[in-house]
Amino acid sequence: MNTQRFPSNRARGFTLVELLVTVAIIGVLAGLSLSFSRTATENVRAMKCSSQMRSIWQAINLYKAEHDNFFPPNRARSDGTIDNCWVYLIRPYLGINQTDKYGTGAKAMAALVTCPSTTGSEIPTNWWESNYSVSLYLNPDGSSVKDFVKNPSQTMMLIETLSKNRAISWTPPPLTQIAYRHLNHSNVLFFDGHVEKLQSSQVPTNMNDVFWGTSN
Repeated sequence: MNTQRFPSNRARGFTLVELLVTVAIIGVLAGLSLSFSRTATENVRAMKCSSQMRSIWQAINLYKAEHDNFFPPNRARSDGTIDNCWVYLIRPYLGINQTDKYGTGAKAMAALVTCPSTTGSEIPTNWWESNYSVSLYLNPDGSSVKDFVKNPSQTMMLIETLSKNRAISWTPPPLTQIAYRHLNHSNVLFFDGHVEKLQSSQVPTNMNDVFWGTSN
């Protein structure tokens, strides 16, 4: 009698082990995809943030050109006025011609000094607030200082900070004021106009370092 067997036409189903392995692989791939998506989104925000900082740099330089090479006044304390607050004074050089404190002009300026990665209560809403703080080289007492920066490519002009401060001040300690919003990096604009993304370990702890502008 012929006992030859022919292949079955029925499809073999997944075993439990194979099914679990497949699910695990899909889970890993989904996690990697989500992580990549978040990283890519944050990189785009960081690029927009650095672009905004460069626009502010251009505005400050236009202000200097019309004020005998003096930087806009910088009052770091809460008693600042429209006469000594750089955030207010550079509006015209950013195309904002409204001089109001709480209307259209204030909202337009707030948008330009808001880091795209900022959320919640850290978003500037008042005319004197900013996610970007100016250097200690710009006197925090509200007086104007002339541009005699010796090392513009090494000295910070703007840095991302917490609490919507518009200026680095001595109190609290400057290192505690920095915001690392971009995957543990902070955008830093230097006086020559270039922007770098720095981790906390890359920010000089010595306040006499040229980075802070105190030694110029």
